[in-house]
Amino acid sequence: MKGRIPFFRLCVALVVCFVTIAVCAQQGTQVLDGGSAADDGTLQLPNWTYEAYIGKARPLTATIVGADPSVKNNQKPTVIDAYLIFVTLQITKNKIPYIFDPTRENNCPESTDLNGTPRSVELLAELSPLFQFLDYTIQKGDENPENGLPPNTGTQYADYFERANFWRAGYWDPTKGTSWQTLLRTFVIDKASYGRANLGNVGGVVRTQGLCIANGVNPGQAAGFIDLDNFWDPEARDIIKDLKTKKVFGANAIPIFIFDSVEFFDNQNNIIAGYHSSYVDKNDNNNIQTYIVADFDSSGLLMNSAPDAVVLSHEIPEWMNNSVVSTPKAGQSQGGNLVHPAWGNGIGQVPAGTCQDDLEVGDPLSQTWKNAWNSYPALNFIPAVVEANLPPPIGKFAYQYHLQELAFISWFYRLDPSVAVNGWYTNNNGQTKNIYAPGCVGPPGPPGG
Repeated sequence: MKGRIPFFRLCVALVVCFVTIAVCAQQGTQVLDGGSAADDGTLQLPNWTYEAYIGKARPLTATIVGADPSVKNNQKPTVIDAYLIFVTLQITKNKIPYIFDPTRENNCPESTDLNGTPRSVELLAELSPLFQFLDYTIQKGDENPENGLPPNTGTQYADYFERANFWRAGYWDPTKGTSWQTLLRTFVIDKASYGRANLGNVGGVVRTQGLCIANGVNPGQAAGFIDLDNFWDPEARDIIKDLKTKKVFGANAIPIFIFDSVEFFDNQNNIIAGYHSSYVDKNDNNNIQTYIVADFDSSGLLMNSAPDAVVLSHEIPEWMNNSVVSTPKAGQSQGGNLVHPAWGNGIGQVPAGTCQDDLEVGDPLSQTWKNAWNSYPALNFIPAVVEANLPPPIGKFAYQYHLQELAFISWFYRLDPSVAVNGWYTNNNGQTKNIYAPGCVGPPGPPGG
């Protein structure tokens, strides 16, 4: 059973082939016996260590997913299998069942393409710049991370960020045609191919006020909120165990759970649209299993804060740069790639007076949703229009995605000058301009996601 990396750009006519995983039933208990700390296991994902020397101090190091670009034989794409698990669920409110189904088409504005055709979240996520190739024009300087790639090919958004991230790190030469890349080859799992992708009726909270009500949907589109700590995260790990037991994938792959208009609340009442995590899987030779969870909002609730692919564009690059972390818990470090000194104090999603000490590339440019059930802050986005002529039943497709701006490793490690493209500290030179992270002294704040 093979996946495929589509080596094309989505701004031209193309043929797309998606691979759907058929998961066979298997008897047995489904109890995941893995811890949350991932420091003492073995990372099976391809990875390398970046070192930054600041003065005579010991180097700051970071474990990065992919291949070491300083090695000559690594000047080619590293391909990692990504299993897109589209999760369906139902929340009942006042005896009315609200179904959150990413495989279902609806005509809400957030899931209708630019041609007026209703689309499913599953299709929109699959065709997003996180998994397909796109030519980017967001760089405004003299250098562009697409240098060295074959003409008119583009790349995936997280790879584009990584090439820009280590542009002047003394590792690779983009002017000599090198194609050092980290790419995702996608496989699709949904309720049609795997029964456990449909969670059935679960406890949670539903919000409908001010949101799109899709025609023909019973009873209409809404936003759902489910318990992260006590329900969803243990369920996610149990699903991973089940799929690994069925030998669908191993610890060298990345499962990505994708929801339609479903967010999460934790024990501290934080609202979480997505996160990435890892644990030592004692059932898999103590290998570290990483995974990603992301909402793809079609309800309009996150229109100003995290529409469509924003959460995926936040979490996937964070996973590439800080894959070995534990499940988010307020007031605690997630481990992984630590940053010294810490950063925060009102920057991005870190509240004023608190600090964050991990290499979470999306967090300096996102926001904290503390007790924000009805109000979400606005962010600045990088727009990316995808157009394609695809075989039926998809046909002519056009959709404007939103991608989050991200902070380079130079911002966290206070490298002056920055080793990133154009000497920048973020990949759109937006909110931080040419300023790296100020130091922060204070207690830990909410963890990165």
